[in-house]
Amino acid sequence: MTKALYIPGADRTSQWFGGNWAGLIVPDLDKILLHSTETSGWPGYNGNGSNAPTMTINPWTRKIRQHFILPESARALMNPSSTPVPENKDEVCQIEIIGYSDSAVAKKVGRTDRDLDNLTDSDLRWIASLLVFIMREWTVPNVWATPFPWPCYPASYGNTSSRMSSSEYDKFAGILGHLHASGNTHGDPKINVVKLKQFVTELLSPAPKPPAPAPVTTTQEPKMVLVRVRNTAPVYVSNGLERRWIENSTDLCGLQRAIKNEGGKGTVTTIEPAELEGFGPLVGKAPSA
Repeated sequence: MTKALYIPGADRTSQWFGGNWAGLIVPDLDKILLHSTETSGWPGYNGNGSNAPTMTINPWTRKIRQHFILPESARALMNPSSTPVPENKDEVCQIEIIGYSDSAVAKKVGRTDRDLDNLTDSDLRWIASLLVFIMREWTVPNVWATPFPWPCYPASYGNTSSRMSSSEYDKFAGILGHLHASGNTHGDPKINVVKLKQFVTELLSPAPKPPAPAPVTTTQEPKMVLVRVRNTAPVYVSNGLERRWIENSTDLCGLQRAIKNEGGKGTVTTIEPAELEGFGPLVGKAPSA
């Protein structure tokens, strides 16, 4: 179990909100929760990620924008004080799927091409490959919320029998939808979960039958890296969750050798200022002026 923090190949520049909020970093993930955006393109999330999920995916173009590291609490779930469980911090990874669960809205705005009813098998296989990556990294079980198949929007809207109690939500481990989360009233996503589960199961099997989608193969984030912002002197060491200033050259040289011994480059990587937040918040002593 490697517990990756990032989705390989995901865009972590356009809408990265990891440094905007003091989110809870959970030790494990046991739930993957699916939403729908009810838009035809990328939502703005108030410009600062105040209502953003862990990531947004566009199955129509095969693009992913990651907004927070996988184990950090995202902000797209309602988390009312009236429920005993903090819904958005309950070891859950939240995925927003671009498209409409409400067919009436899709028709009204002239984007029936983005109605989630129109996702093809190829689209669903692509979504399945993403789910499987997270499931394998964090050992999320191939268990799907009931009733199965999920009630179709708008029948699932509000507090229907598909809505879990706080206790049920807290104990659940597997794949669920916005319609199942306690403390929430949304009924999305409308998606063919029968086929989606089928493709997930095929990918998880030891010998999947062809044709099978190629797994994500982009190089995984290193466990520890040395970075410096372009045109500045301070060097930091980062494990992806937090970074620390390397104050003296002796310490730096030792770290370079240690990282190289673990298979890393052991060299200082120069990054742009906007990329620094992706290496975690600064802890410990700040660089000297």
